[in-house]
Amino acid sequence: MKNNLIIILSHCDSREKREILIDNIKKLKTQNFDILLLSHIPIPPSIQQIVEYFIYDKSNPIINWPDRGMVFWKKILGDPNLRLQTIYPDYGWTAFNQILLGGNLGLSLDYDYFSFINYDIQMVDSVMGALKDPTPFLTSKVQASHDSTHRYPGFMLNILNRKNLKALLPLINKEHYINDSHPWKEPSRFKDAEDYWGHLIRNFAHTTHPEVIRDLIAFDNQASMFNYSGTDQFKLFFQNDNTHNTITNTGISKILIFDVQISNLKLVVNDEYTDIIKDKNELIDLPKIEKIGFILDDVYTDLTDKYKESIYQTINYTE
Repeated sequence: MKNNLIIILSHCDSREKREILIDNIKKLKTQNFDILLLSHIPIPPSIQQIVEYFIYDKSNPIINWPDRGMVFWKKILGDPNLRLQTIYPDYGWTAFNQILLGGNLGLSLDYDYFSFINYDIQMVDSVMGALKDPTPFLTSKVQASHDSTHRYPGFMLNILNRKNLKALLPLINKEHYINDSHPWKEPSRFKDAEDYWGHLIRNFAHTTHPEVIRDLIAFDNQASMFNYSGTDQFKLFFQNDNTHNTITNTGISKILIFDVQISNLKLVVNDEYTDIIKDKNELIDLPKIEKIGFILDDVYTDLTDKYKESIYQTINYTE
């Protein structure tokens, strides 16, 4: 039997991500590893040709609210203090989907060990050492590129022998993942995909890689989650009049304009124009929207579609 199949989980939707993927493949190939690459989006043939196996799964099974969502919030200090909340789709199951696809194909092949890594893992010496000398079940601590603390367990590096992988795959259950998904409600269990992964690996004797594993690409940018202006010169955030019926809200559509660093900004609501004051946060109740946007440097930017799409966002007073 061959030794260790490297299974790379990926979603490389930019040139930067593809370049990181290629670089990591090249590093793995210096040690003659066989590679199985998975993606939910097309991968250039030039990349497919430098790995042994490639799975393209167009389904990309993102889970949307209210089945499951990723809740983010931000506090804006001022007079009054405000709490902004938004719910993003849950991408966690897409990782489990790739683990299932890659794991099942791997088990049909002639390998002893199966190492699951993210495409953007920092391929430092300790990671390469773990891949060259695999153990029956190795997990990892992960620190995001934009974070100062680590998470455990993570998806960045996990190594399983054939016996453990064969026992693990049937335990991964989408309905179980979805039904225990709401940490702000009782009862609940899994706050995110890594929490569910931690639940699964408790069924196995495992060791943890001694060093914290780091990634090269930030999964999210929380600053942009709460700013629809497209610029750092000022920020704006909506609560529209069609908030999803599972989310508690006042029923009043609003716009918050904050961190204003310029003095030539106008808010456009239908046919009304409002001058926005520099260095002042403004929370404005909105009428029925036909058109909304802003004028900056005599250029109009329309935000009507973004406003209509913002059905998972709320703005509330807080202490």
